[in-house]
Amino acid sequence: MARFEWLWADTRAKVALAWLILVLFVAATAPLIAPNDPIEQNLTDVLSEPSGSHLLGTDDVGRDFFSRLLHGARVSLFGSFLAVTVALTLGVPVGLLAGYLGGLFDNVAMRVVDSILGFPAIVLAIGIVAALGPGLRNAMVSIGVTFSPSVARLMRGQVLATKNHLYVDAAEQFGSPWWRTIVRHILPNAIQPIIVQSALLLAVAFLAEAALSFIGLGAQPPTASWGAMLSRSAQFLTVSPSVQIYAPGLAITLTVLAINALGDSLRDSLDPVAGTERRTRRILARLAKTEK
Repeated sequence: MARFEWLWADTRAKVALAWLILVLFVAATAPLIAPNDPIEQNLTDVLSEPSGSHLLGTDDVGRDFFSRLLHGARVSLFGSFLAVTVALTLGVPVGLLAGYLGGLFDNVAMRVVDSILGFPAIVLAIGIVAALGPGLRNAMVSIGVTFSPSVARLMRGQVLATKNHLYVDAAEQFGSPWWRTIVRHILPNAIQPIIVQSALLLAVAFLAEAALSFIGLGAQPPTASWGAMLSRSAQFLTVSPSVQIYAPGLAITLTVLAINALGDSLRDSLDPVAGTERRTRRILARLAKTEK
C-alpha cells in the first residue's frame, strides 16, 4: 500500500484512474455490451435522433452511434499503446547505448536524433504515413517513430547521470560485462523518468491518433475510431444530432486529461522535492482543520 500512497492521497489521480478503468473496461467488453453491430448499415434509418433502440442515434449510413463509440475506445487505445511501444522500443536501446558507450556511437546516434527532432512531429508522421499508406497500424508506427527521439534523449541523459555512480564502477571492476551492467545496474536506476514520459506520451499519442484518423490517415472505414467518428460527424453537423459530435470529442478530451493527470501525479511521486511539498501541504491542511 505504501508504494501507492501518491495515488490514494491525490484526489485528481483517483478520479483520472477511475475514468481510465472505465474506458479500459468498455474497450475490453465492447463486443459484449454494445447493443448493435458497429458496422451494420441501415440506409432506411440515417442520421436519426437518439432513441430507445439507438441511444446516440445513427450516423450517415445508419450505423448505431453508441455501439461505434464503445468499439472506438478499443481502436483508440490500441493505437496509443502501439505508438508508445514503438517509441520505447526504438528510443530506450538507442539512449542506453549512446549514454553508456559514448564516443562515435553517441555522436552519430544523437545527430540522427537531432535531425528527426528538427521536423514538426505531426508533419513527419503524415510524411511517414504517406510513404507506408493509410491505416491505423501505419499511422501509429509513424507516431511512435516521431516520439522515439525524445525518449532516446531522456534515456541518454539518465544513463549519463547514473553510470558514474559507485555501484556501476564496482560492477565493472568485478568483471561484469557491459550488457549486464546496463541491464542490472543502470537501466533499473534510470527508468523512472521514462515511465513518467511514457504516460505523458500516451496522452499525446491518443490525440495524434484522433488527428490522423480525423484527416483520413488513421483507422479506415468501416473501423470505428473516435477521431474518425468526430470527422464524419463534423461533415453532417448541420443535419445530424449534436450529440454525435460531442460524444467522441468529449471522450477524447476526458481520456487525454485523465492520462495527463495520472502522469503528472506519478511524476510528482517520483520527484523527492514535489513529494515533500505535497506531504507538507497535507500536514498543514490537517493542522488547519484541527485548529478549527
